[in-house]
Amino acid sequence: MIIDPDKEHESLFCPATLALGRIHWYVMRAATLMEAMTTVRTKLDRDHGLTSVERARTDFAKEVGPDEINWWVRRKEKNVEELRGRTESAREAAHSLLRAADQLRRTQFDSYPKLLAALRRFAENRSGEIDAVREYVRWLAEKDILAPYILFTYRVWGSTRRGERWIDVAEIKIEEEDPHQFRRLAEVVLGLRSRILYAVDKTEYEIGAEIADRMNGEDMTTEIRIPVTSIAKRASHEIFHECEVYFRELRNSLDNILIDIDKYKSEEGLIHSDRFWQDFISKATRTKKTESQFWDFKETLTIWVAQGDARAKGKISFAEDVASLANAEGGVLVIGVTDEREVVGIGGDVESRLKFASDVLARHIEYDRNIVKLHQVEVPDREGVSKLCLVVVVAKACGPVAVLQLDGTYSYPIRRETGITRESRLDIASPKTHLKSDRYEFLEALSQFVHDAE
Repeated sequence: MIIDPDKEHESLFCPATLALGRIHWYVMRAATLMEAMTTVRTKLDRDHGLTSVERARTDFAKEVGPDEINWWVRRKEKNVEELRGRTESAREAAHSLLRAADQLRRTQFDSYPKLLAALRRFAENRSGEIDAVREYVRWLAEKDILAPYILFTYRVWGSTRRGERWIDVAEIKIEEEDPHQFRRLAEVVLGLRSRILYAVDKTEYEIGAEIADRMNGEDMTTEIRIPVTSIAKRASHEIFHECEVYFRELRNSLDNILIDIDKYKSEEGLIHSDRFWQDFISKATRTKKTESQFWDFKETLTIWVAQGDARAKGKISFAEDVASLANAEGGVLVIGVTDEREVVGIGGDVESRLKFASDVLARHIEYDRNIVKLHQVEVPDREGVSKLCLVVVVAKACGPVAVLQLDGTYSYPIRRETGITRESRLDIASPKTHLKSDRYEFLEALSQFVHDAE
């Protein structure tokens, strides 16, 4: 090779550039471990004695689902407000780094050492922002070794950009890591290399191939000479672009974390708001419209009042009511309101009834994650007497939700405008292929309904 990156890059490394390597180290350690925990490699015998490797999803992979940011914010994070504050600060630093990288992308050098010097100046001039991001990633890793993965998700980076920047990192403490690894990771962040190839080597190969094509059958014994300046000029464009991409996707990851936090807080605020459900039930019982696809009233649950075969069938009916909402757009079942829209409450031993309802859903709903939230709320009847109602809040599932029937088979109910129908798993799954997380977006429609009914 005309340019020797291993030798040339010695001038690049300094505390600021190595800090970038440490940032990516935390992320790659989380990514490496996440892959190990979410896939199982199974060797299978093939014809002629050959062996191949196939991947299978683990139970942990089913828990996480296809959207790791959603999983972390909604299921793992214990202090969402602290996460929001720290993410906002890190986002500001990442955005500053992005702006500086964008300015760098507009330059070009005819010397590889000058290119490396520009990258070093970039890091040293933005060392404060780099330290802010490193502290954020370190804080995430102290919470959970997997937490930094939310900065490297498929949702933001896509498969190609993730693959180009993927370096396997062992599950060790950062103090135990080989110092050379931080250099390698810093090169990835700065765009100097992909997972397997230096950018300058790739550029030299591409220019050489172009020259060979132009020769078009001429004497190929002639040595192809590529000017170092040509390599440096083209490489600088590629390297600075990849550097800008890294910080753009880092900033976008932080943006997506904040978006999910805002959605989560807004939805949780509605789900656990007595005032919201009181207003909703009051207005829904008074409206002249038929029940929306997003909600359904029930005077009681059969599982609470029936016995024998009727109770057994009631379990399936309740599970199918819930699954039908999850397979559609999500929604709520309001228990304690008659078909005539009179508030009567649920009565009985409330604690036992709620536990029984939860147990029934756990037994008969087949889905990887919990998509049901139960909320009790006191609502006045027509005489102004408070009655305790139960709101069963069901998310729109990102995959098909099945119901275990009494005979051991499964059904896939879905709520349509004409009522509940049962369809195949494939028919339920097809419209959901673009979904990456379970959603409560129907709450916006309910909130709008409450607002419009005022």
